[in-house]
Amino acid sequence: MLCHAIVPHGYRPRLFNESPLFKVIYHHFADFQECYHLLYSEHYGFFRPIIAHTVERFLACGDPREGVARYECPKCQQNLAIPFSCKTRLFCPSCHEKRTLLWIEAIQEELLLPVSHRFWSFSIPKRLRPYFMWNRKLLSLLVTAANNTLAKSLSGGRLTKGMRPGIISLMQTHSGTMDWNCHLHLIVTDGLVDYTDPALPKFKQCAFWDIGVMTEMFRLELLTLMVKRKVLAPEVADNLMSWRNSGFHVYATESFRPADTQTLINRLAYAYRLPAPLNRLSFNDGRVTVAARKQTLTMTPVDFIAKLTLHIPNRYQNIRRYAGFYSSNIQRKVRLAKPANNSTDAVVVAIRPPVKPKWATLIAKVFGEIPIACPRCGTAMDLKEFIFDVRWITKVIPEISRAPPKLTFDRNVAMNGLAYARSEDATVGNNVGFDQTVPENDGFFNQDLNW
Repeated sequence: MLCHAIVPHGYRPRLFNESPLFKVIYHHFADFQECYHLLYSEHYGFFRPIIAHTVERFLACGDPREGVARYECPKCQQNLAIPFSCKTRLFCPSCHEKRTLLWIEAIQEELLLPVSHRFWSFSIPKRLRPYFMWNRKLLSLLVTAANNTLAKSLSGGRLTKGMRPGIISLMQTHSGTMDWNCHLHLIVTDGLVDYTDPALPKFKQCAFWDIGVMTEMFRLELLTLMVKRKVLAPEVADNLMSWRNSGFHVYATESFRPADTQTLINRLAYAYRLPAPLNRLSFNDGRVTVAARKQTLTMTPVDFIAKLTLHIPNRYQNIRRYAGFYSSNIQRKVRLAKPANNSTDAVVVAIRPPVKPKWATLIAKVFGEIPIACPRCGTAMDLKEFIFDVRWITKVIPEISRAPPKLTFDRNVAMNGLAYARSEDATVGNNVGFDQTVPENDGFFNQDLNW
């Protein structure tokens, strides 16, 4: 529960003219759409509609013209207008950070067992990566192969009913240089969980992991699944099995406990990181610079957008998967079963209902300050209503006119191969089109509403 502000009220929405990512997308996304068919379709496939949809939402993130939430102080009746966020995945830095913190808090408090875990990585050779880029539904085969490898490694090469490790897998498609490199990161219990009796789950820790054997198991599992799905011909799979240096790689860290919050956050933040974090991105003199781990990449804005949008997940594509003891069906049985508190061997399972944190709580975790604290008295303000009327918002927030003109993108691909058609309604309230070189300085609009 939010109460009086414990830190100075210094939260500010993101400034359009200060974000290098916003500058690149705002000025050069139309050019990227125009040349996509000629320059990038051969390497990256057809232009996916989710790209334009994600970019439209990102450009409207924090824009008061898309609607605001009105907060009111219960003591001094001070009003505050908070614009909405875009909530995009793996694109908007602010929304992605909030999503990551929310997810980590949820699994730490409601899902992870109080036992030792390990952080795993499963990668595949370059020979197989294009299959998963052209057909992203095949990414589920990576998850299935990794889950089978972990479960069989703990059960003597076969799956035992009622005994599984707890597995949380995250699909990651980018490398440090933003190239396509599909691989998996997993948080796995350091042993098996025996849930034969759902009311009395028991944990059996693994004494030794044979990484070399698991690598070969992962290669066999994945190639077998790809042959069954008729993605690979049997002779191609046999050829890949004969490689001395297979290109498959399995890695595991030292064990840790979920109570070690900082270690858990670091591991999962790395596995769920953005392709180009803001702290490594700069845009100067018409060139985009990305500071990678081992090298610094410099490219044109259009090339940068092509690499960045390649890793936007498809709509309804679940990039976080739960398997083994952490799967939804097993968790449902465990939560419904009556817990047995008279046994010392039982694993403590949290059965409290999930509680969704407030928006202000997430912002406070990201920025360290409570955003809805009253600027006058510091009291936490209450949500009163949502306002979508642009005329009303423009009237009470006159500074809204300093925001960049809103862009609209055509989602229909023309017959001549161009993925974008310039719209006549490219602006709202401003007679400025795509030819402008610098967006109007929006600065920081006054969120205090004047009634």
